[in-house]
Amino acid sequence: MIIYDFLIKPFVEYDFLSRSLILGVINAIGLSPVGVFLVNKRMSLIGDSFSHAILPGVAICYLFFGFNYQMMILGGVAAAFVLSLIFVFLSKTESGEEDFHLAVIFVLSLALGVYLISIGKNKIDLYHILFGSILSSNNENIFFVACSSAFTLIQLLLFRRLIIFESVDYEYLNNRGFNTKIIRFIFFFTVYQNLVFTFVNLGTLLGFGFLIIPQAIARLFSRSLLKQSLISFIFSIVGLYIGILFSFHYSGPIGSSIILCLGIIFIIIFLVQKFFSSKGVLNA
Repeated sequence: MIIYDFLIKPFVEYDFLSRSLILGVINAIGLSPVGVFLVNKRMSLIGDSFSHAILPGVAICYLFFGFNYQMMILGGVAAAFVLSLIFVFLSKTESGEEDFHLAVIFVLSLALGVYLISIGKNKIDLYHILFGSILSSNNENIFFVACSSAFTLIQLLLFRRLIIFESVDYEYLNNRGFNTKIIRFIFFFTVYQNLVFTFVNLGTLLGFGFLIIPQAIARLFSRSLLKQSLISFIFSIVGLYIGILFSFHYSGPIGSSIILCLGIIFIIIFLVQKFFSSKGVLNA
C-alpha cells in the first residue's frame, strides 16, 4: 500500500497530474528524434538559443490576446518560421562567424521577449512563460502537442536521409542538385516547432533541457539514430514520471524537478560507464 500511495495514487486521484504526464509523453514522441538529430549534429548549445529566440513571437501574441494558449502557439510557430529562415541565411555563409551572429540573436530575442511580457498587465504570467505551466494542461493542450509530434515524425521520416547527408557533407548534396538551404530550413523549423510546444508547457528556461538531456543519455548507450530515439523516449518518460512525483510529494517546481531528475540519471549512468570502462582497461 505504501508503494501504491507513493507511486500510483497521485495520478489516480488528481487528474491534473495524469494529464501532465500524458502531455509530457506525447511531447517526448516528437522531441526524442529531433533532439537526437540536434545532439548528433553537435548543435546542442546552438539549440539553447533556439529555445529562447521564439520568446518574442509568444510575447507579442501575449500582449494582444493575454495568456491565450492558441494565440501563443501561433505566435511561437510564426517566430519559428522567421528564425529558421534567418538561421539558414546565416549558417555556412561566413565560416567561423555564425556562432556570434546566433548569440546576438539569442540575447536580443530573450531581452525583447522578457520586456514585452513584463509590460503586460499581469506580471505573474512572466513566471508561467519562463518556467512553464504543465500542471494547467488540458485536453486542448494535449491535442495540439499530439499534432506537433505527428507532424514532426512525418517530416523526419520523409527527410531523415537528406538531413543526415546535409550534416555530414552538404557539398555532396549540392553537387547532386539538392538545395541544402531548404533541407536546413526543414530541420530548423522542425526543431523550433517542437520547442514552441515544449516552451509553453515547461517554459523557455527549462524546455531546452527536456530536448537535450534524454538524448544525451541515449548517446551513452548507442550510436544508432533509431536506437537513440527509442532510448531517449524511454528516459524522457522516466524523468517525467519521477519528476512529477518528486514535485508532488515535496512541493517543488515541476519543470525544475523533471530536468533535475533527468540530469541526475545522466550523471549516474555516465559515472557508472566510466567506472566499468576504467576497470576494463585496468584488467586488460
